[in-house]
Amino acid sequence: MDDLQLQLPIECLQQILEIIIKRDPREARTSLNALLRVNRYIGQVTLPFIYRQPFLSEYCTAFVVRGLRELVRTLLGDILLCGEKVPKNLIEEFQLDSSRYTNTDVKSIHPTMKWLNYIGHLRYLDFDIRRFTTSILKDDHQFSQDEVDYIEGDEFWSQCPVSNDSMVLDTAITNNMDSDELEERLDQRKKELAWYFWGVGLYRDTLWTLATPVLDQLEGLSFPLSDISRWTGVVGRLGRLETLEFILDEIPSNKFFIDAVKYDEGSKLCKDEAMQALVHFVSEHTRLFKGRLKAVNTKSQQYQSQSRYFNEYWHHVFWPQVYRLLPPMNRPTCLTEEGWMQLLAHPETTDLGYVREVEDWFGLWDRISRDEGLEKCLRFLQRCRVLKRMVLRSPGRGSFRWAVEERKKYLFGEGGGRGGGESGMAPLEKVWIYDCNSSTDEADDIAFAFSDTLKDLHISATSADIQDSPLPRTIEIGRGWVDMLVLTELRIAAYNLRLLINQMLLSHCPNLTTVHLYDGTNMYQCQDIIPTLPAELGKVTELELNGWPALTFHPATLSSASELKVLRICVSYREVERSRFYFIPPVEELSRSYGEHRDADELVTGIGVGQEGGETLPLIIQRPVWSWDWKFRQLRKLEFTGEFAFRFQFRMLCGCPALEELVLEIETEQEDSHVRVLTHDDFSIPDDDTVFDEFSVMDPTTTSAQEPTRRIIVAHSVTTITMSGAWVLSEALFPTLLYDSFPNLGKISLLGCKGSTLPALITCLRTTQRKKFIRVVVSIPEPTQEEKKELGILRRNEWSRETKALKFRVNAEVLKVGVYFWPGRRGREIIYAVLKDVENARER
Repeated sequence: MDDLQLQLPIECLQQILEIIIKRDPREARTSLNALLRVNRYIGQVTLPFIYRQPFLSEYCTAFVVRGLRELVRTLLGDILLCGEKVPKNLIEEFQLDSSRYTNTDVKSIHPTMKWLNYIGHLRYLDFDIRRFTTSILKDDHQFSQDEVDYIEGDEFWSQCPVSNDSMVLDTAITNNMDSDELEERLDQRKKELAWYFWGVGLYRDTLWTLATPVLDQLEGLSFPLSDISRWTGVVGRLGRLETLEFILDEIPSNKFFIDAVKYDEGSKLCKDEAMQALVHFVSEHTRLFKGRLKAVNTKSQQYQSQSRYFNEYWHHVFWPQVYRLLPPMNRPTCLTEEGWMQLLAHPETTDLGYVREVEDWFGLWDRISRDEGLEKCLRFLQRCRVLKRMVLRSPGRGSFRWAVEERKKYLFGEGGGRGGGESGMAPLEKVWIYDCNSSTDEADDIAFAFSDTLKDLHISATSADIQDSPLPRTIEIGRGWVDMLVLTELRIAAYNLRLLINQMLLSHCPNLTTVHLYDGTNMYQCQDIIPTLPAELGKVTELELNGWPALTFHPATLSSASELKVLRICVSYREVERSRFYFIPPVEELSRSYGEHRDADELVTGIGVGQEGGETLPLIIQRPVWSWDWKFRQLRKLEFTGEFAFRFQFRMLCGCPALEELVLEIETEQEDSHVRVLTHDDFSIPDDDTVFDEFSVMDPTTTSAQEPTRRIIVAHSVTTITMSGAWVLSEALFPTLLYDSFPNLGKISLLGCKGSTLPALITCLRTTQRKKFIRVVVSIPEPTQEEKKELGILRRNEWSRETKALKFRVNAEVLKVGVYFWPGRRGREIIYAVLKDVENARER
């Protein structure tokens, strides 16, 4: 490290530290702290970078919370060393020994000691009151009784700037309270507000004390709006200030008291005056230091909903006044909420040619388009010619028609011929449009216009409309799409809508790696299902289909999806009393939809022309047959629900040698309407079936005892199985399910499954005494005390108690398995352990 010290000039080291901070300012703190311990030279260069912005938000941990308090204490102590005054309340709060700093000459303590002057490196003072009161102040229990009595007493209360509006009980809630209870509520409110003002007072004094010695060097500052008069008096010393944040502090609300912000005009008038003072502060600073202040924003002390008045006035009344005082953004690269406001203050003089990202997570676009006009906002997007990432609340139908027109001009030229050269379109790669409605065309227009560059498309649609029609409201996506060879991620979610995917949509995206298509369809008729066309998806690794996209999916697409790792094909469920129920069409209707209807003579009849009870069967579009012989070498998770689980064939597992988790859920509200009886044939294939011979998952030497001409399916990698609903598993099938077909199974849930008994399950678990099982969940009634002794099982509370007493007995061991009984819809699972030797339970 000494060689490094000699080779690195201070300028080079400073540039390295700048890079570390810019990469991730929050995580840079750990790296900078480590550099302090390398040697004195590097430590001296690093110290200014640590204390330049010491209160930058970090991930909340107990260590960080303790460190914040020590940080404030260190800086206040440094101010005492400077000879500045620190208020008495801060000295007491942070337990500072003022005599240590004032009565002793620091230089005389040790001849080699050097004052590090931490406060001199401070450039950004930007921590808010919530962080201060929750992470820096002492907890209530750390106060002495005298301090508590003072804060909650009349002397301190008389100094609190509390208006009568904050102490008015809400009669709608307190009307039925007696006088004693009302008095108690008032006393609690008084103490609540007293502690609030105690924290606010310390917060204001701390900010002011830390800032006073370094006002001339501060580049970033935040302070409460309620304290603005004090800061306005020193605005002439803030010549280097570039970013300013006002904390919108309000008296905390209480459900038993009237919200003055909502009901009191006088309170609103005071807030108007405060906001006018904010504008005046910014105006004075820009007059004294023209062009220096670059950004002004506000932060709520309370939660967003509790600051609705300030937020409304800030966005609709005062922010235009403030941002017109600031200079235009200098070549912005990202437009966030603050950036949009600055842009609208200087719409024509802001250069948008460098904007790469546009973000709107909170619906600001919708607010701006209402105030300024949608057309004006769309022109801003047209000017972002290097835009790569866009997150927007849906602007509405036709919002990206301009992009379609530009694309067509490039493709076909003004005269109808194909255009040449650069397209001039923005190289848009990632798009997320949320809150679309049923008439949206944004997804289709974006897909067409930016088909050459788009890599990630995420569309979220919803409908809040309440309709009387029994037919679901639909949203169609995929019309007019062209080949999108670089698109790798496609996520489309429709809530309260039926998602209709164009038949050719997936065919246009051959290089997709992630496909999530979701809607909430939980009731349907097979005759309405029109299958999409098969597509080639040779690179897809995650395919998750839910609702109508799953029902219309063509299974032939799976033949090309050899790289799949996650496959979920589901229908949405209805939740009733904390239980999930799936809709599955009547078995006869479901079979006919797949072309499997048979007449009374077991002869296959044509779809729509067969006879049943003398009536002609309705015409049904035949859905493609699922072959269940796909080969997915990398598949890790497989999940089917509803009709897909009901028709599932376990032979599919032969083509999934790496499968770890299997989920099959068929639980319906009518338990007996869809019963799937499993037999040994379900877990075996004919001996002459050679489709899966290339996979090790098939053990050619393993045959079924019931049928020697069949081979048992062996899924070696499966560790977790979840099956719910009316699956019927006989006792004779337990060994096949738990051991033969799934030799490495560790967790299995059989909620709602029938056909087996508890003795058969316990016997099966105890027979091999395997230790790989961790969790077995069953819907079997909890055993009686006599049955527990007979079976040799212990309830969880008995397990921990009894195993201690049994640990010295021979063979008194507990299998590493928990049997979880689920007594009912609302019941909690009850855990049992299984003794290796049943006699140990009987002896007790």
